[in-house]
Amino acid sequence: MRNSDLSENSAARRYRWVWIWLALAVLFAWLLLFNSVRDYFFVARILSVQQVRHQVTERIASFDRALAENSPFNQPVS
Repeated sequence: MRNSDLSENSAARRYRWVWIWLALAVLFAWLLLFNSVRDYFFVARILSVQQVRHQVTERIASFDRALAENSPFNQPVS
């Protein structure tokens, strides 16, 4: 009877460790998923800000060129 009690206790202990490792693996997976989603939104925000800055710079350069072309100082004297 003693050997069977010990083997059952040992099996129960191993089973408990399996559940602990599975729980830790699930926790680690959730942390990785959360970190990935957070990083995705962080990078998306940076990229959208850079895109808006680029568009504004293009518009300002276009406006500056238009002003330079239509400047009264560039008109030929008649």
